[in-house]
Amino acid sequence: MALNIRYPKALDSITLPVGAGVRSGDPVVVGNIAGLAVTDPHGVEYDRDGNVIEASIPGDPRATVKLIGSADFTVTGAASPGDVVYLGGSGLTMTAGDQPYGIALGEKGSGGGTLEVAPFGYLQPISGGDTGGAA
Repeated sequence: MALNIRYPKALDSITLPVGAGVRSGDPVVVGNIAGLAVTDPHGVEYDRDGNVIEASIPGDPRATVKLIGSADFTVTGAASPGDVVYLGGSGLTMTAGDQPYGIALGEKGSGGGTLEVAPFGYLQPISGGDTGGAA
């Protein structure tokens, strides 16, 4: 048996370094990994009733990021199911050219509004003229 395996089952979430402004519930992209921050990087994770679930080590810039599933986010721009959702400087948007984040699982009109989005998880790196298709 290989002794160097760190995650023997499907990877649902992973601890990653994130920006200081990231809060639990925020969409994040770290390198080629897109997901949902489920803990604050410098704080405490709470349940829906406000009870402490887990406290981070003070000064630790890492947060747990969920890679599988979907969540409701505020997204700017019109969307249809299957459209790519992007992460820009002001949050999630339908504007191509920002960092790809995930797939829209519902539809909404223009402007800001709630949309269910599934993050890509591990992104395929794009380099040169590659458009991100299968290798």
